[in-house]
Amino acid sequence: MTPFTLVTESTTSPAGSPMSVSVSNGTLFSIARPLPNGPTGQDRSSALVGGDQFVGDAANHLVRWVWDRITDRCCSKQVLVDRCRSLWPLVLSGPSGVGKSLVADCVSAQLQTLFSGDVISTSADDLVRGFLAAGDVNAVEDWVSRHENAAVLVIDPIARLADFPTVQLLLCEIIDQRNQVGLPTVFVTVEAIGHCRLLDRLASRLAQGLTCPLATPGQEAMSALVRLAFARLDIPISEEQILWLWKSGLRSVPTLQQVASRWLLECGRVPFVGALAPESIKLLLGCSRLTPVTPEAVLRLTAKFFQLSVKDLRGASRAMNCSRARALAMWICRQHLKISYQRIGELFGNRDHSTVLSSCKKIEASLPTDAFLQNALQQLLYRLALQ
Repeated sequence: MTPFTLVTESTTSPAGSPMSVSVSNGTLFSIARPLPNGPTGQDRSSALVGGDQFVGDAANHLVRWVWDRITDRCCSKQVLVDRCRSLWPLVLSGPSGVGKSLVADCVSAQLQTLFSGDVISTSADDLVRGFLAAGDVNAVEDWVSRHENAAVLVIDPIARLADFPTVQLLLCEIIDQRNQVGLPTVFVTVEAIGHCRLLDRLASRLAQGLTCPLATPGQEAMSALVRLAFARLDIPISEEQILWLWKSGLRSVPTLQQVASRWLLECGRVPFVGALAPESIKLLLGCSRLTPVTPEAVLRLTAKFFQLSVKDLRGASRAMNCSRARALAMWICRQHLKISYQRIGELFGNRDHSTVLSSCKKIEASLPTDAFLQNALQQLLYRLALQ
């Protein structure tokens, strides 16, 4: 066993610090954000923001490859800039809770050391609001110029632009200009670009760069994250209890943080023992359920996961993202809540029972080979506390 070390000097954590953990040598990697407004270059060693780290394993090897590519200390700054041109735009995709936004933050903070200027990190909703505000004062050209010339541009999540074609077209111009001068652009999305309701013109530009899918943390990566979360709060936890958390279905980093925080609030800094965990923690882990799961809960959580509304799932939209979410919610209602096809059809906008049956069969056929669908189902069952 060796101390857990990070990929680059700019993100190392001193051995012996509360953030140090032990894992098998060579199996895991981690990246973290440097402190804002802190020292630059190699002096940024061990500077972390609140201890936030992305921990990856073999399932996320492409994340490590990207990180190593933009932090190669053997290359000069200009060589790095030229070599990274093929990455832009970089698209980080994957289910909720796997760390896409954290990776985007880490990447943008690191890239700021290569490209002089400001970083624009914005949600898609704020991007639209900024465009509308610029239109009100006849300043759209300035809005476009500001995004074209930012040192780093990060947009999270890109799928929320589906209903704003004008913004998408302007974003195409922004991407073209940034690619021409080699400036980095990073997008975050739950689904693959081909499954988002984007204009073909924008989708083709996003496909010109690198799409980096993120997978749900495996057992080794999640075990390391458990150690980090509990060490941050000074709560002792044994390897046996870490295994108990994994077997209980712990697959989400936000849920892990909630488990650690609730244990501290309800039990204090005593060693974690899963068998003695309060009901609220067991409910988080899916070990217990205080109230039956309702179809409305399935609708609500599925809509949230796919960044849609319940109205979308009950409506007539046939967009791929919406239809897959609707079909998956129907399948969960049928398989786990044991609701009749006719009743499911009524819940989903008064659809015919044959439509529900067809949707459920499509999910059954796709699950064995569709990794995104598998992750989505795993996350939804976990949040609904269903086995």
